[in-house]
Amino acid sequence: MTAASSRQFLTLFALFMTVAIGAIGFGMAIPLLPSYARAFDIQPWQVGLIFALFSVGQAIGEAVWGRMSDKIGRKPVLLMTLGLGVVGYLGMAYAPTYEACLLARVICGVAAGSTGVVQALVIDLSEKDKLTGRLAIISACASVGFVIGPAVGGLLAAPEQGLAGFRICFLLAAGFSALSLALIATLVRPAKTEGAAKAKTKGAAFRISPTALGLILIGVAVMGAFAGVESVFGLWTELRFNWQPRELGTAFAVAGCAGAAVQMLVTARAVRRFGDHKVLITGLVLTALALFLQAAPPSGLAMTALIALASLGLSLAMPTAASLLSREAADGTAGQLMGANMAAAAGARILGPLVAGGVYALIAPQAPFVLGGVMVLGAALLGLGLLRKRIIHASAVTNG
Repeated sequence: MTAASSRQFLTLFALFMTVAIGAIGFGMAIPLLPSYARAFDIQPWQVGLIFALFSVGQAIGEAVWGRMSDKIGRKPVLLMTLGLGVVGYLGMAYAPTYEACLLARVICGVAAGSTGVVQALVIDLSEKDKLTGRLAIISACASVGFVIGPAVGGLLAAPEQGLAGFRICFLLAAGFSALSLALIATLVRPAKTEGAAKAKTKGAAFRISPTALGLILIGVAVMGAFAGVESVFGLWTELRFNWQPRELGTAFAVAGCAGAAVQMLVTARAVRRFGDHKVLITGLVLTALALFLQAAPPSGLAMTALIALASLGLSLAMPTAASLLSREAADGTAGQLMGANMAAAAGARILGPLVAGGVYALIAPQAPFVLGGVMVLGAALLGLGLLRKRIIHASAVTNG
């Protein structure tokens, strides 16, 4: 292994570990937040606000950090976001009031809005034939973190102690962010293309091509559908199967493991064999099918299998969509484009639960799953249109 390849390996290792560690820290907080929020003696809608403000902060972060990373470099931006993460989690640990908790939660969200920057750095470092696989590994690392995090948070929390009973969890999350910061600071080196990209950014005009817009809309539809379904999933499974947190945790753990396995072992190989667009469309169709069937699952075991199927479909579709989107970035604008994509997805995660909650209450408990399936199926049709456009373009180039 040459010195250059060793440096690239260490940089990628640091990025993958940072994603996994960050997901563990974030995942730890998810099962704690309702009880943590109630310790402030607040209303149910105020509990929901704690969740919503994270997504608001994340949308802001994705919009800002990607563009900034094109100008000043990926590493400085990642260090800033991880430092903010430490501040945010410390704020959650010692927030004296509900208002202070909200501020800390926004800071955590802004800090978490760096996924586009991580993707942009992987794009900088990767050859075209390796890009989809590496983006899939990023998603797999996040999936593993989301499986481990909630379990750790549930074990360490002591709700009977009030706010103090959650402090160890948020301090540990701050420690994870600090560990990620140390990894990025010591192991990450700028890609060779980054300096040229920063020079080009000064005069580069940021434009979103029609293909890029289509891929972003696919992400918005999928993220909106899933955020909506997740927000009512506990209510639906409790109503249908009397599921409690243990059953929910088990189901999501199975889904997370299935998704991580597909991302690590299948996605890149499938793209090499069948092509990006076909893998994207197949993943979206599988996801839509799983959501439709979740509206009428015959048993709890079947519901767990359907969650795993949806995770499998997403694991095929989303890394592939990110890889396709990266090819639409003009020189010096990869960070802006990937950041815009993640910001749009974060916005969908804000709106999705609001729409799903209304549909659940006003139409029927299973309606959000049908709506989610329709949204993802629409995304698959959009992907089919992009594939057709690509075939027509390739034919024109060949015949021309």
